[in-house]
Amino acid sequence: MSSSNSSSTDCAEEISFSFSYVDYTQSDIVRYVFVVLYVVVIVFSLFGNAIVILTVARNRHMRTVTNFYVVNLATCDALVAALVMPLKALEYMAPACEWSVFRSDSLCSLLFFALPVFVFASVLTLIAISIERCVKLASCLLVFDNSVVAGGFS
Repeated sequence: MSSSNSSSTDCAEEISFSFSYVDYTQSDIVRYVFVVLYVVVIVFSLFGNAIVILTVARNRHMRTVTNFYVVNLATCDALVAALVMPLKALEYMAPACEWSVFRSDSLCSLLFFALPVFVFASVLTLIAISIERCVKLASCLLVFDNSVVAGGFS
């Protein structure tokens, strides 16, 4: 019995992989490209979401239930662009929350709190829009079905 155990351990010792992994994301040029791309996305996101919010706010006929959900979604996305994305860009420049901005890890804690809150708020807003549209469609189909049965359409 001991011979089978020793042969299996010998095989395990003989199989060893030599794998070299080069992390290109830590090179300076890649980090700077990421930060520039983040800045571009932040600017376009803030601009686009501000347009959506202002459009619904200024036009009275745009103030519907669905558009208020869209404004909520735009607000959540704007908060992600304004708060979370700059912190993520800072994290790319100084990985592993080694930020010495406030001499504490308060930015790291804010990032790990804000990101899921804003993302889940966006997802829950999309769910609410879907449910509201489904209920609206079902009620329209019910009204249409009742009017066909009652002979309203000829």
